[in-house]
Amino acid sequence: MVERLPPEVQAKLEKLVQARNNLATVLQQKSSYEALLKEVEETLSVIESLPDDATLYKMVGGVLVKVSKEAILEELKEKKATTEVRLKKLEAFEKKFREEVERLEKEIQSMMSGVGKGGGASAG
Repeated sequence: MVERLPPEVQAKLEKLVQARNNLATVLQQKSSYEALLKEVEETLSVIESLPDDATLYKMVGGVLVKVSKEAILEELKEKKATTEVRLKKLEAFEKKFREEVERLEKEIQSMMSGVGKGGGASAG
């Protein structure tokens, strides 16, 4: 009763599974970077509101080190910029993998409709 899928369909299904896994990985990374960006922005906002002579400390390893407000702001702005660049790259990967998943789903549906009717499925 159960028909074996043609090799072309099996290959497309394997590609689809891989594309979905890639998409899930990218979405997870994107979520992490979005959370990091939010944290950096909130920290920047708080530090910018402090007086210029505020005493600030930064954790370096297991030690707190006194740092200037300017140094912390510079570091946070750089971290924000880097995080935004990474997010843009992840968004591009997300778009690519979503399009690949949609394309493969359509191709598989098309191939399966051909298999059910006894017609040859074309890869492509």
